[in-house]
Amino acid sequence: IPSFSSLEMERQVTLPIESAVGGVLGVVRVRSTSATAISQVTVDFRWGQDMLPARQLIQAALANIQSQLLSTAQPSIETLSATLSMVEAYSFQGGDDLVHLRDLAMYGLKPRLQRIPGVYKVIVMGGKVLEYAVRLNPYQMIQYDITLDNLRDALSQNNILSNPGVVNHSDQELVLHTNSQFENAEEIDNVVLAIKNGTPVRLKDVATVSETYQYERGDSSA
Repeated sequence: IPSFSSLEMERQVTLPIESAVGGVLGVVRVRSTSATAISQVTVDFRWGQDMLPARQLIQAALANIQSQLLSTAQPSIETLSATLSMVEAYSFQGGDDLVHLRDLAMYGLKPRLQRIPGVYKVIVMGGKVLEYAVRLNPYQMIQYDITLDNLRDALSQNNILSNPGVVNHSDQELVLHTNSQFENAEEIDNVVLAIKNGTPVRLKDVATVSETYQYERGDSSA
């Protein structure tokens, strides 16, 4: 959870997970580390434990507390063994477009490597991920009486990709597809946040939108 401090991560993510997995059959020790936006919980089983059923028990324990965690907290399970060791690495070089290089690695090379027998996981590190940044003007937000919830709700409700259903036409079934995802910064700028005295308040009235790169965190280990 990017915006959470280490203390918030410990209270709202780490401790509930520790409590859930601590009672799993065969667990002998639970350790944890909490940092900004990151929570790591290590579960030790008794020697000789079959890891396949052990993993299933941990998954069941996490499923039981998923409703207690924030929607942005999505725990994943890794088996601490040779599968986590980096065996071989490749690098992509060429040109100045780091976004394109990462896309090649992510969507071109990674799927091919994943299909090789014996490959457990492929991790893409480096490059750049393009995104749009919304920088708020607190004085304008106060002037227009706009809250963070207004802004968050408006953006999520106007950036939609869904399949609402089907339409039966004669002997055909037509699948409906709704795509109103943002395509550029101008569309984000013109999102209506609220109506004040009959006048729409748009995002560009209280914030600036710019094309930037995703903040890099957690792409390396030591």
